[in-house]
Amino acid sequence: MLLCSLAWFLFRASGNAQTVTIPVVVHVIWHSPEENISEEQILSQIDALNRDFQSLNDQSIVPPGFRSLVANTGIGFCLAARDPEGKATTGIVRRQTSIPQIASASSGGLRSICYTELGGSDAWNPDHYLNIWVGSFGGLWVGEASPPLSEIPAEDGIRIDPRYFGTLGTATAPYNLGHSLTHETGHYLGLLHPWGTDNDNINCEGDDGIADTPRQSKSYYGECPQGGFTCGTPDMTMNFMNWSDDACVAMFTKGQKNKMWETLNGSRKSLLQSENLCSATALPPPPAQTPLITVYPNPGRQVFTLQMKKEATEELQLFDASGRLILRLSPKTRQFDLSGHPAGIYYLKAGRQVLKIACLPD
Repeated sequence: MLLCSLAWFLFRASGNAQTVTIPVVVHVIWHSPEENISEEQILSQIDALNRDFQSLNDQSIVPPGFRSLVANTGIGFCLAARDPEGKATTGIVRRQTSIPQIASASSGGLRSICYTELGGSDAWNPDHYLNIWVGSFGGLWVGEASPPLSEIPAEDGIRIDPRYFGTLGTATAPYNLGHSLTHETGHYLGLLHPWGTDNDNINCEGDDGIADTPRQSKSYYGECPQGGFTCGTPDMTMNFMNWSDDACVAMFTKGQKNKMWETLNGSRKSLLQSENLCSATALPPPPAQTPLITVYPNPGRQVFTLQMKKEATEELQLFDASGRLILRLSPKTRQFDLSGHPAGIYYLKAGRQVLKIACLPD
């Protein structure tokens, strides 16, 4: 806790023109006891995340030619001190699951780890919290993140294996310094890999769209490079958005900082109004997003009525519990009929809002 508090103090004392502290909820979804990581391991990861985003980490591996590009992003992170109902919380949710390798499991196209009903844990409002699910990928992957506007809210956040989370406990080399979550958080805030979206960038045509990160054709996965030169200029192998080993990454650039703030002032702007969730002080709950639509009766049978808070402007979509799209509804729809479908749970998507609907048997 001392290290986490120290990073917090240094961040607040830095005098950055733009600063924000993003509330985090960590969902620990464990199948075997070793996956139920300790609070100390979680705190070590939050501390590493703050050091990395505020350029307080060890940057001795950054070569002289790149040092002027190193950025303190002005972005900090805290474990949420209040839950969506305004109650005090540790910012940590623990659930045991019967599903091994839960982070790789899915049901009908839905990520199991993101849903309590599927063996995982429901997201806290992603407009106000960064949801991080820690669960086993079974060696298939280190982690993955939701880029801005890429997911339905129920799955918006980051999923990461407990072996590559934090700096102690189960954290396993070569990803045992907390930088894997830094990399995924970069994606969550809109950053791409230096080679762009194509992992096979042999012709150097791919790019991340950021001027001060040189193009490169190699990911450096599983390597600790001492430099590289693949697209006519030195590769920034120590950039957090590379796949280099944790011991060999150390920096974000000023251009990457600007891109992340573009995301925070754009599609993730609601996080800027959520800093009060880092304090346990008795305050009212954060303002909830005004629901676009309510459904009644819910639970109900066969015919459901939609009540609009304001006129919808885009198509409504209804999914069954497996994630299969079963109905497309006009924005002007005010009723829909499920009499031809089995009883169970359905999800109505309206923009970024997703409503859970329970259809009862006849």
